[in-house]
Amino acid sequence: MKASVKSKPAFQTATLFAGVVLLMIVFVSVGYFFTIVDAPPPEDPAAIDVATREAQWVQNQPARYRFTVERECYCPPEYRKPFTVTVENGLRSFSYSRTFEQSTTGATPAPPEPVAVDDLFRLLHNATRYADSLSVSFHSEFGYPEIIRVDWSDHRADDEQAFIIRDFQALP
Repeated sequence: MKASVKSKPAFQTATLFAGVVLLMIVFVSVGYFFTIVDAPPPEDPAAIDVATREAQWVQNQPARYRFTVERECYCPPEYRKPFTVTVENGLRSFSYSRTFEQSTTGATPAPPEPVAVDDLFRLLHNATRYADSLSVSFHSEFGYPEIIRVDWSDHRADDEQAFIIRDFQALP
């Protein structure tokens, strides 16, 4: 029995050392798997194109300009009527080529929400992330969107919308 007592401390030391090494391997392995960062998904080419064109617009936009916006959507007819956007030194104004008749209650309905180029770029950024289908063409010199067609969901009817920018003029 005395011989087994003398070998027991060596056995305990070796076992303790092996246990510590095994725990270190386990901790390092677990830490490795928790610190692995997935590579970011590759950028969507449409999102890159929108960002590039927006930068082009920011760089080349005139201080004063005017354009007409037409909407296509499954919405009330007054929303589909064209309106003119004028921007002068960052201040936006909108004009409508129609009158808004008073209702029987005497209230005048508000015109549809107007959109300017910055609003259209926000729509495009959302569409590149959330829409099932996006088609857009840009003006070659200024970079603003000329035609936008968005289908937010292929599985829903009547959620498509389009914006057509025409008659763009840089004002003196």
